Amino acid sequence: MTLFSWLPNLEPIKNYSGNWDTYENALYAIYTQDFIKNKPRYCGKPLVIYKEPMFKNKEATFWHIIQEDDYKTGSRIPSMERCERIRWPKPIIEKCPLPGCIKTWENIRRRKKRLCIWFNDEYLIVLEIRTHYKIFLTSYPTLSEHRKRKLQNEFESF
Repeated sequence: MTLFSWLPNLEPIKNYSGNWDTYENALYAIYTQDFIKNKPRYCGKPLVIYKEPMFKNKEATFWHIIQEDDYKTGSRIPSMERCERIRWPKPIIEKCPLPGCIKTWENIRRRKKRLCIWFNDEYLIVLEIRTHYKIFLTSYPTLSEHRKRKLQNEFESF
């Protein structure tokens, strides 16, 4: 059970007997349900995903929310912390803004206007701001104290 009754429980790989292929397919089914079949809205605006580049017939945004950069190799690798939270982005986006547990602010990255949604100082969602919709770019847990301080400073500066 989670601290917030509206937040789904984690989706650990052990529920799939530790089988990565089965787990990846289950994660993708959850993602498809939450972001393709039943698209969420952020403050009344539609939320879309990046489809390209497709990899293994799965959209780019899917890979961004279950993988992290491996700075040693320059590639992306699965992150169990990201995978386990596959059910979190949609309800957090739909609850936003929720005073007390969700902080939001805007920033500019790669010349694009972004909206950061930081849930309970432990999970960040990044949306790209467009005039009539938002693009779901990525989401990930904020586990390190360094990352938390950086995000808190960015929030306070906004």
